[in-house]
Amino acid sequence: MLILGENTYISAEEAGEFLKGEPGAERWGALSSEEKEGILKRAARHVNSLWYSGWRRTPCQVMEFPRNGSETVPEAVKLAQALEALALSDTQAASRRQLQEQGVASISLGKASESYKANAGGGDLASSEALRLLRPYLLGSAVMV
Repeated sequence: MLILGENTYISAEEAGEFLKGEPGAERWGALSSEEKEGILKRAARHVNSLWYSGWRRTPCQVMEFPRNGSETVPEAVKLAQALEALALSDTQAASRRQLQEQGVASISLGKASESYKANAGGGDLASSEALRLLRPYLLGSAVMV
């Protein structure tokens, strides 16, 4: 069960709204409610696993956001969770990421072959766009004036 502020930043319905018009949105729509919940929980864990600057709003809160005295979760964080969930729902890409994490540089199946760049992934997230959305909140990020 999804519980806002405990294991997710957004509901499955909100994720669907965020993902309208995104490439792969039809894949998200075809998932069952249980699959969506599981993927959203996993995406929230991925978002929470990054190192953020500042501090949580309250010391005992489970999730990383809201932060720095704010009362709300930024829209960029919610969108990042939705995009990470969409990326996690792509099973073909997941198998490729797993191969890359295992250090595989290339693979051949019959006449088809694929080669992977070293460190070609988006970092600690499956979605490089989600990582870009979260970058302003990450430890070591600074606003340039």
